[in-house]
Order: sequence, then structure tokens, then C-alpha cells
Amino acid sequence: MYISKLNLNKIDLIKIDVEGFEKYVLLGLRDTLEKYRPFVVMEYSNATRDSLTIQQLMEILPGGYSIKGISTNRTFCLLFNRMNYSLIDIDPENPKISDLLLAPH
Repeated sequence: MYISKLNLNKIDLIKIDVEGFEKYVLLGLRDTLEKYRPFVVMEYSNATRDSLTIQQLMEILPGGYSIKGISTNRTFCLLFNRMNYSLIDIDPENPKISDLLLAPH
């Protein structure tokens, strides 16, 4: 609702880090994700894993999104400092990655 009132033409990226409440944020963002098709970077911490499985995440996302793990050579992810990172496929049954990229096709 808040985003729709801003009358934005474009949203490229949304970063979510809400310690286990990602499910509710994504449910609230569903219209925004459908309309603007932004990339979403989110932490997939233990608290998030307890409240949101990869299967549930796939069901929440609108069609045309893929889920990739973000792999870095450090214990924390800094995407914007040009450090090396790669996008990897994740195992929905055993996701061991701590950061996810939700990417529109």
C-alpha cells in the first residue's frame, strides 16, 4: 500500500533483512513484485528458515521469479563493494546459503 502511493515508475532492487519476518514482508510486497518485477536480495538466516521454507518462498513469489543463493568468499555478503560473489542453485531440501537473490525472468 505504501509503495503504491508513491507513484513510482520503476523499482530495480529491494533488500529485505527482517530477522524471520521475510514471509510477511514478501506477502505484503506481492503486488509490487508483480507490477515492478524488481530483484530482491534477502538474508536467509536460521530465523528465516524456521518461518519460511524454500518451497513456501517459491509459492509466495509471483510467476517468473527464480531463487538463487549468493555465495561469497567471506562470512558476510557485501554486494556493492565489487567483491567476488557468484549465484548458485540451492537445494530446497537443504539450503545452506545465508543470502538469496530473487530474480525476475
